[in-house]
Amino acid sequence: GEYHGYCTTNPTTIDPGFGTPEQFRDFVQEAHSRGIRVVLDIVINHLCDVTTTYSKKPAHLECTQALNHRYWAATKEEIPTQGTLDFGPTFFPPFRSQSFFNRCGSDTMEEMGAEGGATMFGDFTMGMFDFDTQNWDFQEIFTQLHKYWVAYADIDGFRLDAAKHVTKDFLAFFSTEMRAYAGKLGKKNFMVLGEVAATADWVAQALGRMETDPAHPWDRNATGVPQGVTRRIASIER
Repeated sequence: GEYHGYCTTNPTTIDPGFGTPEQFRDFVQEAHSRGIRVVLDIVINHLCDVTTTYSKKPAHLECTQALNHRYWAATKEEIPTQGTLDFGPTFFPPFRSQSFFNRCGSDTMEEMGAEGGATMFGDFTMGMFDFDTQNWDFQEIFTQLHKYWVAYADIDGFRLDAAKHVTKDFLAFFSTEMRAYAGKLGKKNFMVLGEVAATADWVAQALGRMETDPAHPWDRNATGVPQGVTRRIASIER
C-alpha cells in the first residue's frame, strides 16, 4: 500500500513488490526442502486505503477513552464520539463495515508509545484505519482470511506486528483458532508470536494464559485483567 510496506490493503495477497502468491508458495516449499520453517509477518492493527477518509471527524480523546472503558467493562454501548468512514472504491470488501474499525482518528507519537486507551484504539496515522479488534465478527473474519495462508502456502507460523496495539481478546481468539486449524492440517508446532513493545504488565496480558486460568476464566483479579479478555476466553473454553 505504501513505499514502506506497512500499509496492508488486502491481506489475502502478496505485495507485488515481493512477487506473486504462487512465488511465495514456491518459496515456502523450497525452504521446507532445506529444513527451514517460514513465519509470515502480518500487520494486525490497521488497514490502509488511499481512497477512504473520515466523513465525520472523531473526538479523538473521548473516543479512545470510551472504547477503553468498553473493553475493561465488556459492554456494548454506542460511542457517539467515533467518526464515520467514507469507504472508497478500492477498500477491501470483507472489511467494508463501520463496526470493524475504532474510528477515533490519529494518535500522537506520545500516545502510540504509551500504554493507554489511545495506544489500542487510535489510528497510527492518517490513512491507517485502526481495527475494532473487540468485535467478535471481525475476529472471526480476520482469522478465517489468514487461515488461507496456512492452507495455501503451508506456512509454519505468524508473527503479529503491533500486538501491543490490539485488544488481548483478539490475540486469544486468533492464536487459539490458528493453532487448532494448523493442527488439523498436521502442523503440531505452529508458531504464533507477537510484538509487544511495552512494560512487563502489558506483555503478561498478551502472553500464554494472559494472567487468567483458562479453565476458570472468570476467577481473576478484577482490577488486573479486562473483562473483554475474560469474556472471550470463557467463550473459547466452551
